Amino acid sequence: WSTLFFSLFTPVALLLLAVFSWSWALRYQVEKKTRELQKELEDRRRAEEALTIARNHLDKIIDSIADPVFVKDRNSRWVILNEAFCRFLGHSREDLIGKTDYDFFPRSEAEVFRERDAWVFSTGKEDINEEPFTDASGQQHMILTKKTLYTDPAGNDYIVGVISDVTARKRFEEEIRRFNEELELRVSERTNELEHATREMESFTYSVSHDLRAPLRAIDGFSSILLMESGKKLTAD
Repeated sequence: WSTLFFSLFTPVALLLLAVFSWSWALRYQVEKKTRELQKELEDRRRAEEALTIARNHLDKIIDSIADPVFVKDRNSRWVILNEAFCRFLGHSREDLIGKTDYDFFPRSEAEVFRERDAWVFSTGKEDINEEPFTDASGQQHMILTKKTLYTDPAGNDYIVGVISDVTARKRFEEEIRRFNEELELRVSERTNELEHATREMESFTYSVSHDLRAPLRAIDGFSSILLMESGKKLTAD
């Protein structure tokens, strides 16, 4: 019986030992993986918190810029906007993020914006362009847009744009241009009047000189005769 018991118990014991060892090893691996996963999740949470802090810091920086600032991805969709840009367009940030120029501007204007975007993406050069712009209220502006190419560490290309509203300056320049044109017209008119007056004066002077020439010649001739023939007999009076 002891031999039989030993023969039956030994395999069972070895099997139980193997199962226990495998269970312990599996539990150890599970606990190890759990700790690694928890550490990875913690690292990711910290990275996301750091990214959120950095993003908020970046948003505060660009929001402090007085001029409208925007960032577009390869599909010309807005991914970052500052408050000045949202106020300038007359839409909220939530309405604009992920959208394109075609969603808010007349097609003729949107095509100009998209054409300049494509040029920056293809050449990598800075683009400065004056272009018309219509805000949410339908008011027309003239803007000066500066676009540069930015490539992030992952190799993704973006356009960083800064807008300056030059509407007042363009209106002033237009007023100066019209004033100069009016001034040139007035100068031309006054010049023509002066030339006409000068020609009339020359004509009058010529007529006077021609009309006086004959009597003056007669006076000069008779005076000379009088002096030669009777000069010594004339009194002072």
